Amino acid sequence: MHHNEKINKDFAITPNDVMINFIDSLIDKIENRSRCSDICIKKNDIYYQNIEGNVQATIKVMRENCFTHIPILDDGIVIGVFDENSVFNYIADNEIVMIDSELTFSDIKQYLSIDDREMESFVFMPYDSYVEELEDFIEMEFKKGKRIGMALLTSGGKKTSPLMGIITPWDIIQSER
Repeated sequence: MHHNEKINKDFAITPNDVMINFIDSLIDKIENRSRCSDICIKKNDIYYQNIEGNVQATIKVMRENCFTHIPILDDGIVIGVFDENSVFNYIADNEIVMIDSELTFSDIKQYLSIDDREMESFVFMPYDSYVEELEDFIEMEFKKGKRIGMALLTSGGKKTSPLMGIITPWDIIQSER
């Protein structure tokens, strides 16, 4: 296929500054796409607990700081996530209306599962993956009727690797502002 560069001695398209700036902007966006590691909450800044942590004290911290999800770690590895669903399911299953001040995450371990959550899911992603890959995954899961509550960032996106950061859908929205 051959295109004539000129039509009646004039170029078919005449580049202007607006077009060049637009193309430069597109190239810059493609070359400098955000990675999850750019927008995540880094491990050193994450409030997390271990399996022996106190539930009541953690609920207080969550309320004071508007935290929605607390990773439960064992030697840096995510073994569960504590959230309002953990509390709700524990209370519903045990038919209680009060949480004992001695209650630890070990006592409610079955409600911290990362897998088979009723209301939302968690995804492991590589720490250096692109934000758009996470966005695409969240959108794909949403179309299946699943809600992603948090992305857990590890080396290679492996469950068995130490936690390096977390991203919630709110973090993605905030990063786009």
